Amino acid sequence: MKYKESLPRDVRELCTAHVRGYERRLEELSRKREAVYGSGRPEKAAEELEALNKSGDSRSVRAVETALLLACHGIRSRTVCEHLRRGLVRNLCNRRLWPYERLNLPGIGKKEFYRRKQDFLVALAEELGYL
Repeated sequence: MKYKESLPRDVRELCTAHVRGYERRLEELSRKREAVYGSGRPEKAAEELEALNKSGDSRSVRAVETALLLACHGIRSRTVCEHLRRGLVRNLCNRRLWPYERLNLPGIGKKEFYRRKQDFLVALAEELGYL
C-alpha cells in the first residue's frame, strides 16, 4: 500500500472485528486445549488439537498475533513494544474510550502510533487474505 492510502472500509471493519474478538477467542482456545489435554485420551488428543489448530478462531488469533509482531518492527525495547501492542488492541476495541492521549505510550508519538496502527491493519488484512 502507498503512503497515506487507507484500507477499504469493509476490510477495515472486518479487521477491527477480528481484533475485538481476539481476547475472547484466545481464552476460548485455551479452555478447549485444556479440555483436550485433560480428557485422558491421548490417541484422540492429537486429532482434536489438529482440528483446533485449523479452526477459524485459531487462524484469527494467529493472524492478530502476527500482525501485532509486525507492528512492533524496529522497536528494541520490549516494554515499549508491549505497551504498543496493548494500546493498539485497546484503541481498536474502543477508540473513543482509548484514544492515543489516554494510552500513555512512552517513546511513541501520536503520528507514529497512528502510522503503526495503519500498518497493523494492513498486515492483518494481508494475513487474513482480505488483500
